[in-house]
Amino acid sequence: LKYVAWSLNDKDPQGRLAAVQALNQVYQRHAIASQGGGSGRDGGADVSNFSNLSALDLLTQRFSGRFVELIKDVNEQVCVNAMELVLSLSQANLLDVCDEDGECGGLSSDLAMLLLDSNMRIRKSAGKLAACGIER
Repeated sequence: LKYVAWSLNDKDPQGRLAAVQALNQVYQRHAIASQGGGSGRDGGADVSNFSNLSALDLLTQRFSGRFVELIKDVNEQVCVNAMELVLSLSQANLLDVCDEDGECGGLSSDLAMLLLDSNMRIRKSAGKLAACGIER
C-alpha cells in the first residue's frame, strides 16, 4: 500500500489517477466491511474478513493530508477521483470531512471553489462531498 500511496506524488497524472483509484477500491471495501456488509459479490472477495486494518489506519493517518490535497489537482480525472476517495474515507469513518462544530477547516474553502468550477464533473463530485459534510 505504501508504494501506491507514494504514487500519489507522481509527475504523470495517469500515475496519480491509478494510485487514487486503487486506494479508493481499498477504502470502499473497508467501508463495506465496517458497515457489516461483505456479501462476497465484490469481485469474489469476502470483505467481511478484511485484514490488515491497522496497516490501513496507519496509511490513512500518514497520507490523509495528501488525499485531501489531491482534490485540487490540475487534472480533472485525478480531482474527481480524489473527491471520491475522500468521500470513501468519510463513509468508512476514517476521515472527518467536517469536525463536531460543523467546521470543515481548510477543506471548506477548497470545496467552495470546486462547487463553482467550470467543469460539471468536478462540481458534481464537490457537491457529493459537501453533502456528506453537511449530513455528518
